[in-house]
Amino acid sequence: MPNYSNTSKKRLVTAHPDLITVFDEVIRIFDNTILYGYRPPEHQFILFQKGRKYIDGKWAVKDRKKVVTYCDGRDIKSDHNELPSRAVDAVPYPVEWKNTDRMYYFAGHVKMIAIQLLKDGKVTHSIGWGGDWDSDSFVHDQNFMDLAHYYII
Repeated sequence: MPNYSNTSKKRLVTAHPDLITVFDEVIRIFDNTILYGYRPPEHQFILFQKGRKYIDGKWAVKDRKKVVTYCDGRDIKSDHNELPSRAVDAVPYPVEWKNTDRMYYFAGHVKMIAIQLLKDGKVTHSIGWGGDWDSDSFVHDQNFMDLAHYYII
């Protein structure tokens, strides 16, 4: 049975209790790594700058493929900027960023575990996913894909 590394455990413990409960179950059946739980606003801003350039007093998107987030951590807060974090970034282990099919497969596991835990009363919130922001089960109608992002709805 897979287990979280000490680094993943340190990241996960910064998250909302429902996310901790969900991912404690996920690791039992699907090896994964936790990339982020809580993220300080300063670090959020560093991620916000990716794919952007500062022009005429504002940040403009220059390369959409490199954009990581639309939250700057200052004016627009991310769910990661709260403590406990209302979001977790997790991906299957070993990490293969280009293997999006595996991330979709992993997300199905996470979502079904979260649904069952909610049904069983073990968590109190539904969990959303950055590959289906509107939770309509259609993944190709999204404007921004964040396949690692799971959040409290």
